[in-house]
Amino acid sequence: MKMVEHIIANGRITSGDLQKMFGISRQAAHRLTQGL
Repeated sequence: MKMVEHIIANGRITSGDLQKMFGISRQAAHRLTQGL
């Protein structure tokens, strides 16, 4: 499944999704999701 489809299916984006998409650290991903 494509990443975007996975996010739409879940109805939200998780820090894990961001880590996979952008190759960023868990801390950075967590900060981004908190900002949404």
